[in-house]
Amino acid sequence: MPRLGQIAVDQVLDDLGDEMDLASSFVMLRQIPGAMSYAASGGSPVDKAALADIRSLIIEAAEANGFPKRVSIRDRARFDGDLAIRLGEHDLVRPPEALRDDVWAFLAAVVAPDVVRWRFGKSARERYHGGVRNTFQRLWMRAWSLDRGPEAEDRWGLIRDLTEDAFVQIVERPSIGGDPRIARAFAEGWVRMSEKAGRGAMEAIMRRAVIAFRLRNQIQVLSALDDDQLGLSVDRAFERARQSLESESSSTNRRTEEQTKTSNGVPSDSKQKGSGKFSRIRTLFGRSEPSKIETNGREEQASAPAETDQSATDDKSEDDAEDVSHISESLANRLDEFFDEVASDSKN
Repeated sequence: MPRLGQIAVDQVLDDLGDEMDLASSFVMLRQIPGAMSYAASGGSPVDKAALADIRSLIIEAAEANGFPKRVSIRDRARFDGDLAIRLGEHDLVRPPEALRDDVWAFLAAVVAPDVVRWRFGKSARERYHGGVRNTFQRLWMRAWSLDRGPEAEDRWGLIRDLTEDAFVQIVERPSIGGDPRIARAFAEGWVRMSEKAGRGAMEAIMRRAVIAFRLRNQIQVLSALDDDQLGLSVDRAFERARQSLESESSSTNRRTEEQTKTSNGVPSDSKQKGSGKFSRIRTLFGRSEPSKIETNGREEQASAPAETDQSATDDKSEDDAEDVSHISESLANRLDEFFDEVASDSKN
């Protein structure tokens, strides 16, 4: 497949202007010595007929979704899904060539620049350059990562089910999208969680689950797990993300109610439960009686009146220091539980 570097892409786009067609693109390339290149060895350069075949594949998907007319966001999203499937099934677009950024830069800037402009507008140059933002490369990466296989009953179901945000979170994360098996497991987990929590809640859940999953991958080789274990690990990341978001939402609602009571002249319970920069952390780590401080085996009320301003400051410092100690102990216990869980998973 022909290759085109970033500088050559920019020059081609500058020279093309509004003439977005295959013939004019090749004319521009002939005016730029050395702009287009091929692999140094192995294989034969594809001919113009093969490139025209790829263009026809792209144009067919675009025309099925309104090209060249102005279309809605839904039509453009449907085009992405249709073309991803077509590229995934096409024999000419295969690794290792399809893993090269400069190959996709050539397809976007020379073979079908008019479709790129239709899809993303005139100013989106990153959509012509190679990489995860390239108009066609990003779609092929989705198909390559999320293909369930020719023998599957619904081979391309994940391409149709996932949202744009889910695609970005999976495909643009090398630790996930770089391994098709992990990418598919994560996408399947997204589908299962969306049926439980609803698609509207999935953006926040997905972002938090991705962080947890990537952190876990740093201490455990998730690619070495069998399919069942990998699926369980993915489901655990999604479930914990959902629960943590629900917990935060409940806490926010309680604080809003307390603020409303205070503004209406009703005493709020929040002041009795302690305030300051550690109050939220107390709640997160399950401190049941934050209003009380244990000092030298006895219990004192944190809200007790201070004799002087200095004694009040000292009490607050002791409160914070005691909180830090409690939090550190809680963190250590949770880390121990986490690593015990990892060790248990490894044995299983």
